[in-house]
Amino acid sequence: MNCNHCGNTIEPGDLFCEKCGEKITGFATAPASSSLQTNCQKCREPAESTDEFCYFCGTKLLNMSGVSPSATSSPTGFTSPTPPKSSIYTPPAATPQPQPTMYATPPTPQPQPMAYAPAAAPQLQPTTYAPTPGIAPQQTAAYAPPQAQTQPRMPLIFLLDVSASAAPYINQLNSALNRFKAEVSQDGQTQNILDVSIIQFSDNFSVLQDFTPIGNMKPVRLIASGYACYSTPIQEALRMTDEVQRYQSTYKPWIILISGSPPTDDINFIANAIQQRQQADELRFMALGYQGCNPIALKSLTDVVFRQDGDDFTSFFDWISKCMWAIAKTTPGEKPQLPPLQGSVYRDK
Repeated sequence: MNCNHCGNTIEPGDLFCEKCGEKITGFATAPASSSLQTNCQKCREPAESTDEFCYFCGTKLLNMSGVSPSATSSPTGFTSPTPPKSSIYTPPAATPQPQPTMYATPPTPQPQPMAYAPAAAPQLQPTTYAPTPGIAPQQTAAYAPPQAQTQPRMPLIFLLDVSASAAPYINQLNSALNRFKAEVSQDGQTQNILDVSIIQFSDNFSVLQDFTPIGNMKPVRLIASGYACYSTPIQEALRMTDEVQRYQSTYKPWIILISGSPPTDDINFIANAIQQRQQADELRFMALGYQGCNPIALKSLTDVVFRQDGDDFTSFFDWISKCMWAIAKTTPGEKPQLPPLQGSVYRDK
């Protein structure tokens, strides 16, 4: 008989193939016995009920009642001999494969810090000056630091309403402001004393330009949007004038409010602050209202309110330029002779 797995010849009585170790079935049978037969609980091969171990796999058997046959004594006291266990094929141990030798990666050499030795400073040899014959040596003027600014300044703040209602007039206002710089600078004395600041406001405000000499004034490009709130930008303008007067000698500061919108906030508190400063002769606050303004609100802020017909701001800024020229010809505390209004601007009384 041959092995069903590898085809090797099987000798009678062999339970396993000597070549592959496969279990042989259908060849060896348990010896016949008149005893009651059962089956091995492990390999399910037939076994006698009197057998204690399986003839095929050597497993200790349980009798039909579930107890080991050895637990039941035979009438003669004879115990069935333990059948010899069949040798189970053990495949040869696998030949150990040589393991690759692991070489430790040599550590990367770390650069050693080099001791720094500063280069020796070159020794300068003194140069002996020999003047060129016939040419007198040039005399170097001693440095004189600039003198401190003692000339009084003239602070001027433009408070510009750029809310949405100012949109039809915003381009003309931009042109008038930029032309004001060129016009007022024609007088050198005015240019030397005038400091200009520009604050734009709607529902919020921003300082476009802090106090700067008129010659350094940057071009203006206003954009209209939002709604008009007066109090906060006016309060900032008052703070700026208070601060500039604290640190240097000045003429009386001017604040000019230009608006074409009624205020949407409460201006009573800020109106009292303006009146207190004007009564103390510390400030000149005036307002220019154009189409859409609230004259009553402007008059609650100041007694000096101007009105303008149309959208041309030229006449008003020409008048401001001439006022600055007149102030430049006076000293702080002296009342200037202001020019009369002309063109489309008039005093609202």
